[in-house]
Amino acid sequence: MGLSLRQKRDFYHELGQLVRSGVPFPKAIDTLTERTRGAMRLFLHGLRDAAARGETVGGAFGRQRGAGAMEQSIIGASAHSGRLDEGCRMLSDYFATLEKARATIRQKLAYPLFMLHFGVFVLALPTFLANGARAYLVETFGFLGALWLGTLLLFLGLRQLLRAAGWNATIDRILLAIPFFGNLGRAFALARFCATYDMQLEAGINVIDSLTAAAGASRSAAMTEVVNATMAEVRTGAQVGPLLGRSRIFPDELIRAWRVGEETGRLDQELRRMTEEYEHKALRGIETFSDWLPKLIYIAIAGYIGYQIVNLYAGYLKTIKDMTNGSF
Repeated sequence: MGLSLRQKRDFYHELGQLVRSGVPFPKAIDTLTERTRGAMRLFLHGLRDAAARGETVGGAFGRQRGAGAMEQSIIGASAHSGRLDEGCRMLSDYFATLEKARATIRQKLAYPLFMLHFGVFVLALPTFLANGARAYLVETFGFLGALWLGTLLLFLGLRQLLRAAGWNATIDRILLAIPFFGNLGRAFALARFCATYDMQLEAGINVIDSLTAAAGASRSAAMTEVVNATMAEVRTGAQVGPLLGRSRIFPDELIRAWRVGEETGRLDQELRRMTEEYEHKALRGIETFSDWLPKLIYIAIAGYIGYQIVNLYAGYLKTIKDMTNGSF
């Protein structure tokens, strides 16, 4: 069983607080292990064992199934640069936003989902009166079963698409082109890219390895493809900003900031500014999504129930008309 969004939110917040106060990583993990159970306890034991073997913080996270590729990249880069607390803050904010969005969506969906199920059972009452309980149950549970199965398949399909965007550039570019959702995904990817690249450079990592780590942390195959295409010229000493600017994957405002940073020697400051900007943009997008999705689903459910009511009355009036015509 994996870790929940809330568990990850709390873990990275608490780890960041301990590290910020000067507690060494192994001691911080020992502290967090107390009074934990289940999947979190196994995860912390894995980190503690890896730290006891002398592995780096990034290496310890890299061996844990509970930590995804994004977490491993950000933690590895931030620990290497001496900014582990900053990497933990970024991840805690990320998982907190996702957890809040999920809770908001669930809360706002409760009433429309109740109305959907209530409407299905009520509108099928004529079937019960005409054909009995068996036909009624087949109609109602058959419809709801098909609806939930379709929803599950849609969810699994979308999740697989999002995962595939991490290694398939074509799929990634298609998803990035979708209005709103593409901008949301791009903002998260750019925030991870800028933060990881900044942390790698601050740790003294060379540009090639820093770009590679940043591309991996972005979880965007399209960005990774662009970065890989620049490597040959970067090795000859070319500036990174103009090379990334050849592709529309990286927006103009980022390229301008990058070039200003390279020209002034303040690339770290520009990267941090852009990281914060894209973080805020992504978080606002998640809040908007969690607010509007339940409303759209409610409208769809209300429309469906209204349509069924109209059909029901239309059938009822038609029956009365047929009976009336047949009586003369």
